[in-house]
This record gives sequence, structure tokens and C-alpha cells, in this order.
Amino acid sequence: MSSRPKSTRISVLASYCSVSLPFAALGLPLAVYLPPFFAQDLGLGVATVGLIFTLARIWDVITDPTIGYLMDRFPSRWGKRRHWIALSVPITIAGAFAIYMPPDAVSPFYLVAWLFVLYLGMTISSVTHQAWGADLTTSYHERSRIYGWREIIMSLGMLLVLIVPALAEQLWNVGARQKVASMGWFLIISMPITVLLCLRFVPDKATTTQVHTRLTDIIAIFSTNPAYIRCLIAVFLTFFAASATSGVLLFALKWIWGLEEQSSSLLLLFFLPAIFGAPLWMALSYRIGKPKALLIAMLYGSCCQLGLLLVPHNDIVSIAFLFTLMGLGVSSSPILLRSLLADTTDLDALQNKGTYRTGFMFACFTTGEKLAGALAIGSTYFLLDLIGFDSTAELNSPESVQGLLYLVVAIPILANAVAMLMIWRFPITPEAHKEIIAELEGIGALANH
Repeated sequence: MSSRPKSTRISVLASYCSVSLPFAALGLPLAVYLPPFFAQDLGLGVATVGLIFTLARIWDVITDPTIGYLMDRFPSRWGKRRHWIALSVPITIAGAFAIYMPPDAVSPFYLVAWLFVLYLGMTISSVTHQAWGADLTTSYHERSRIYGWREIIMSLGMLLVLIVPALAEQLWNVGARQKVASMGWFLIISMPITVLLCLRFVPDKATTTQVHTRLTDIIAIFSTNPAYIRCLIAVFLTFFAASATSGVLLFALKWIWGLEEQSSSLLLLFFLPAIFGAPLWMALSYRIGKPKALLIAMLYGSCCQLGLLLVPHNDIVSIAFLFTLMGLGVSSSPILLRSLLADTTDLDALQNKGTYRTGFMFACFTTGEKLAGALAIGSTYFLLDLIGFDSTAELNSPESVQGLLYLVVAIPILANAVAMLMIWRFPITPEAHKEIIAELEGIGALANH
């Protein structure tokens, strides 16, 4: 169907993707380690923590699009993205110190306040970084390559984030506090270094031209670009599915399969295959197109999820094998959905007389991710409380443990099924995208992009 993409220079690609390393310390712990840590080890309870994480993410519904709008509105003589990602570093580090290394006793207000700070830094950095990736090329397949390697480096970051607590768990039998703190230090040390590399080597065209976007123009993005809407819905559903699994994974390893002591080591098996799976999904998308590759990936993930129903208690070999299979598909949706969304920004620019609103459009993308993650944690924790599951108890009833298993399996499968409907017959094919780029070139829209 298609040819191999024209390559971005290795130095540019490596510097751009390096920023994904600290992102791993923001994504994985917030989904897997921090909710149980605050709920169980710091004693805030699953219902309270679920509500707080949900409220913090709902706040992103306001901050993400606002940051995206301001990013498009206020470029600088250094470029459209550089000053924004530099601003994110001190904010993120301040929030990381408070969240990853909290005092022994914390209140719900403490968690709310510092989560808001951390999420603000995350918003600025993630929106900037993703929009910057779309700026680097207008090639249909090269975008899959850029976001593919971004995801590979992030998976490598997740692996590195997990190695430290896994080693500490095996060698020194450390507790949850030390595990979480080690992830925080990974973020605090790696973020300034990788952002400096990005600022130095990744091109960002300097401009002082502001994008004057009215509220009616923003609304028009949603009313005139159905491909973008379908992409956003698919983003929400696939990340809801992933977060619903990861948010209760530690509970499942302990209560369903009796493998709490091996949890960090097993999570390594979940993320290590993602490094090898990403090139496979990239190659498949080059061959059959991004929408079809994404449909296959979601179907594959749902089949793996069903396999969890067959794993016996305390069977580490079976769970390790299944985690490996699941890990191969973890990176597919982040890669292909970001690449598809980047293509929708070209269509929007064509409809908007050549003006790109990439920052705002990717801000809505990250809002969908975060809102999905928060609602997944909030809803699953609420359902756990509803069925009588108590993460702090010494014993849970067989019924509540069985309910935990059904939640781990059913919610992601249902979410992915609806997401597949959104991607089915996606309108921006390689041929359609080629025509869009030709029209943008014809009106001179790509000269400063």
C-alpha cells in the first residue's frame, strides 16, 4: 500500500524522543503505584484517593486546552515550542518532590494541591512535546516512525523506572515508600538533562506571528473535522481501557494470583515487550495503513485480556507469559493514535486557510488521555468499594476477589470494542493525506510549519 517513510535525522529523532524518558516516571507511577500508595500505605482509602485523582484529572479538562490555546497563540523568537517545554521543568520537579516523597502523614488537601501542581507541569511538557513531533514532518508514515520511537524510549524509561524498585525489592526488601521515591528521583534527574538535549538539537522554527483563534474557531474544529472527533473518542476509550487495568494491577497480583512479592518483577515483563512490539506495529502500519493496524492491535489486546480469566492462583509462569503477550500490544494505540491525530491537524489547517492549531488539538488529545485515566481509576475504585473489596484488609471475601478479576478483564474489553468502531473506515487514508498536503503546499501553508 505504501512506501517506507523519509527519515528524520537520527540526532533530531534521538534528542526529541529522549524527553520520553522522564515522561515514563510520570505515567507509570501515577497509574500503578501512586493510587495504591496513597490509598493503602498512607491510609487515605481507595474511595478518597479515587475521587482525588478523578478531580485532579477533571481539572485538566480546563488546563490542557488552555495551555494548548496559549501555545498556539504565543510563539517566541526561539520557536513555537522551546520556551514552553523549558517552562514545564521547574513546575514538574516541584510537584514531583511533594508527590513522590511525601511526609509520613498527609491529608486529602495535600494530595489535591500537589497533584494539581504536578499535573500542570505534565500538561505543559506533554502537550508541547506531542505537538512538536507533529511539526517535525508532514509525511503520513514518518509520523508513525517519530511517535513510534517516542513510545519505544518511553517504554525503555518505564523499564528503567521499574528496575530500581524491582532490584531493591529483591535485594533489600524495601517498602512502597522507597519504591515510589526512587521513581521520583528518576524523573527529577532525567527531565532537565533530556529537555536540554531537545532544546539544543530539535528544530523549531522561530516566529513571532501569533495565531488569533476565536472561540467560534475552536468550536469549528469539532464541527468540521469528524476524523478528529473520532480520533479523540478512540483516545479516550483506549486509555480508559489501559488505565482500568493498570490502576488495579497491583491489587490483582496480590489478591487474585497471590504474587504480591513478585509484582515489580512481573511489571517488568509487561513493559519490556513493548520496546519490541512498537517496531512491529510501525511496520504493520506502513504495510496496511494506520487504521487497519490499530484495529488489529485492539483486537489482539482484548484477546490477551480474556486470557487473564484462565490464570490459576499463584501460577507465576502463566501470568508472566500472558504479561509478555499483553506487553507486545501496549505501545500500539499511543503510537498510531498520535500519528492519526497529527494527520487531522493537516486537515484542520486546510479548512482554516493554512493556519495550524496543533497545540490546541494535541491538548485535547492529552485531555482525553488524562480524563480517561482518572475516570478509569475513579470508577474502578468506586466499583471495588461497591463490591466490598478493601485494599487495606488482611482478608477479602471470595466474591469481592472474583469481582476484582471481572473488573480487570471486562472494562478494558468493552472500552476497546467501542474504540474499534471509531477507527473503522477512518477517512484519512495515505492517499487522502497526500492530497491534503498537496493542497496545503499550493496555498503556501507549509512554509513556516
